[in-house]
Amino acid sequence: MSHLPPSSLRILRALGIYHFLTKPQMVELGLSKSVASLDNHALPFLFPKRNRQGSPASPPLCNVLTYGLRDEDEQPGKNHFMFYLTEAGLDRLWWEFEAEIETDTGDLREDQLWIPSPHDSLSNDYHHRRLYVSLHMALRHWASRTVATIDFWHHYYQGDPNRPKVRGRPPSVNRLLWDETAQKHVTPDGLLGLTQASQSRLFFVELHHKTPTAQVIAQIYRNFLARKAARQKVPAYPIKQDPYVLSVFTSESIKSAVQKRLADDQTFDAVRPGLLLRTLEEIRAEGVRLGG
Repeated sequence: MSHLPPSSLRILRALGIYHFLTKPQMVELGLSKSVASLDNHALPFLFPKRNRQGSPASPPLCNVLTYGLRDEDEQPGKNHFMFYLTEAGLDRLWWEFEAEIETDTGDLREDQLWIPSPHDSLSNDYHHRRLYVSLHMALRHWASRTVATIDFWHHYYQGDPNRPKVRGRPPSVNRLLWDETAQKHVTPDGLLGLTQASQSRLFFVELHHKTPTAQVIAQIYRNFLARKAARQKVPAYPIKQDPYVLSVFTSESIKSAVQKRLADDQTFDAVRPGLLLRTLEEIRAEGVRLGG
């Protein structure tokens, strides 16, 4: 088995936690000092050099999803690839971090391991998924500062039925929640279990990026209808109340517009305490602090 330097091992571990990462996100996580350093010293060990026939010298430990659209917050001309673990990468991750995975002593946990199906495509999901991963990063960083624990986090993109199995069993997938009142399924972007100050809470997580206000209101409404159904999906989790709905915005203006619409809508009066509206920057600063 080939040697992996510490920088490559850090990337391998991070991909086991976040599933998808761009190069700037790797730098933001402190996995390398710069994108150039990633390209020169860390990623080549995860992407083996090709032989003269054009085939990899050994199975790559990670691969990339590509999608060609550029958002205004990216540098001109830059389309950031999203890196993810291959099956070979997942096996190497297990070999390198078996103690942490099997004992649940850190952020790398067996029931959270997942790799995409070969059929996975970013389609129109590139910017939403990239920003959703940034939200994941922000919440984990906040949790580490406040001694909170992320007990689990199921993600919307894990629902592909053709996905590879992890160690012979299906990996965790985001739960499709059946709401008997509305007679429909509800799929939030994330289902998050979080413990802080000895209290465990469940959150429906939605990431809104350029989402029309009316669509945001509809998503919030559907999530509130399905909250009781969520408790039945995780019966072993020690929650004593219905899940919170955490709506995270990449734009302060959209958040303000949604707040105004909600304030004028009596439908949400009874459930308003269970609704948290935050911008991504607010999450980076204060996480999911309840109240306010």
